Amino acid sequence: MSTPTPPYTTGTLTSADGTTIGYRKLGGGPGVVLLSAGFLAAQHYMGLAEALSDAFTVYVMDRRGRELSRPPGDRYSMARECEDVEALLAATGARLVFGHSSGALVALRAVLTLPQVDKIAVYERRCAPHTGVAALTRGARLRAPGACRAYRAEAAYVDV
Repeated sequence: MSTPTPPYTTGTLTSADGTTIGYRKLGGGPGVVLLSAGFLAAQHYMGLAEALSDAFTVYVMDRRGRELSRPPGDRYSMARECEDVEALLAATGARLVFGHSSGALVALRAVLTLPQVDKIAVYERRCAPHTGVAALTRGARLRAPGACRAYRAEAAYVDV
């Protein structure tokens, strides 16, 4: 038995290099952009989006090569990923970003390069001792459960 999909709308926008980026939107409140892990797409984050939708307008971006978005292209890079985030932030007015796994890496880079990002939250499942999320910010402090020495946190958020 499958879980019903919450009501949402879809949209597309054009990134700086001309690539079409798609997203799903649901909820109401301050805008937060969700960035998926690896080869996952927006559809895989609808449960999380629904849980957040009472307090936030959630924009679940399909990263390049996934569902509503076009292929990565010849010049794919972390800079292109950040341009995609920048385009979505500009189109929606969102100022919060959540990233999971490789999406967390994009969120970390975005907070360093995009002044319109106020806060990020990142998550990577702890898969071995002394691994987890590493965070860098524009002069902000890393906050996470425990000591976080050498970025050995299971989860963290950055307040910039």
